[in-house]
Amino acid sequence: MNQSWIAWNGPYQDYVSGLSASDPYLLQPDPKPLKCGISWENRNVSIRAIEFDNDQADKLLVLPLQGPVSLAKHLSQKRKGGKPRRTAYVFENMNRDVATVLGDHFRMHPSLFTNYERTVTTSSTSGGSCSVLTSGLALQQYLSMSPRILVTLPSTLIKHAPLRCSETGRYVSLTRVNGMLDSVGTVKRKCFVWNNLSEDGWTSIVICDPGLRSVVTKNEAAGRGHVFPVGQQPAEGAYIDFFASDIGIMAKQAPPKTSIADDLCFYLANYSSLPGLTYETPDIVSLFLQKIVASLYLRHLDQLRKTIAQSQSPMRWTSDFGKLDLAAVEANWSDCQTLERRLQLHCLDLEGILVQLRLPSGRPDPREINSWQDVAADFQMLYHQYNHARSWVEKLNSSMTALAGIAGNRQAFREQQVSLEAAVRTRNITTLGLVFVPLVYVATLFSMSGDYAPGRQRFWLYLVISIPMVLAVLGVYQCMNYRGSKGKGLAHFASPAIA
Repeated sequence: MNQSWIAWNGPYQDYVSGLSASDPYLLQPDPKPLKCGISWENRNVSIRAIEFDNDQADKLLVLPLQGPVSLAKHLSQKRKGGKPRRTAYVFENMNRDVATVLGDHFRMHPSLFTNYERTVTTSSTSGGSCSVLTSGLALQQYLSMSPRILVTLPSTLIKHAPLRCSETGRYVSLTRVNGMLDSVGTVKRKCFVWNNLSEDGWTSIVICDPGLRSVVTKNEAAGRGHVFPVGQQPAEGAYIDFFASDIGIMAKQAPPKTSIADDLCFYLANYSSLPGLTYETPDIVSLFLQKIVASLYLRHLDQLRKTIAQSQSPMRWTSDFGKLDLAAVEANWSDCQTLERRLQLHCLDLEGILVQLRLPSGRPDPREINSWQDVAADFQMLYHQYNHARSWVEKLNSSMTALAGIAGNRQAFREQQVSLEAAVRTRNITTLGLVFVPLVYVATLFSMSGDYAPGRQRFWLYLVISIPMVLAVLGVYQCMNYRGSKGKGLAHFASPAIA
């Protein structure tokens, strides 16, 4: 039996190996992180446990766990006094050791780990991505989401593109606007939530990507590329708090907004006792995670709208179209193609979230929104807004195509003008030559020097002989030009009939 890469030898490994025939991802990990020196075994995992008691205290404690041994011990502990287990485990990153502990204890479907580990996009053409039927996605036992976060990259790093996250191998996307690379990049951050209900309570497993702390550059040779640190501050400000205005008065503290896991732990620890929330089910964990993800999608949408508006700036009525450069227009057209592709991927991701939540893709009715907890309206509206942005970019692409045609025609006209000017200059030089060549020819042929030079007595005789010859040569030249242009016109007129 083929051995899977997800877990070490044990009960869960046997379970995964038995499913290997149903999913090719269970046998081979994603090769792209390996090229960056990131393996499934050597990833660093941060583990935090949050226990929800019955008294719903104003603030819950976040307990950090040190490695898989501490995790296994915490999972096997029994609650004192017969209290139900209500625990959320928040993981930043994942590796083989932790996956083995979770799999042996919960026996969850291994696609939870394979989908988290993979870095390829849904549009990959290299055989690295296989889609799941809608029915299978809707009945999936966990919720998977892939928002993008904005990161400010130092100018010294941009020249080393392409860049990848040094902990997960996920690609850091850069944006070029009007020929200049923007210092604000985006990186996909996956987050998964899996809930388990049992007789003694519930357990929620949340797996998130860590914050972008460092990036690795592409290395042409074998082995890991160069690693550079990246600041933790959110780019151009973070997302706005998702609480309603009346609830926001109670929310006096703000999350750190350094990573999805940090924000989730903050909200669970500080605001789980808000009115309308309950510990009876793990839905409270999913609620805060979905609100964070929706806020990240909206923040990214704001950045995309800004980029689209900047891409439209060369086509304003105040622009000087007389200085249109074809290469610059083609570069802007290429940038818009990249924007359209990314928006298409974002729409596919949001569509997948709607399927998993079993929500229709229609636009929500604002009159039916009665609570800040309505994540259905959030994702439905996000899907509508991203589709609107994609339509905006599609129209911009059409305008860029027309602008490229205008710039091409203008450049062809400029080249034609230059060619005509060169032809006029050539004709003038030829005419001067036709004047002076006969003069020189007559002087040489008849040895007219001395008395025939200008200012001498017989200079008039030189003029009498040479001027008719100059006129004759110019006449022959003009006649030949006339016959040549007339012949081209007749050939152009007769060509359709011949064809």
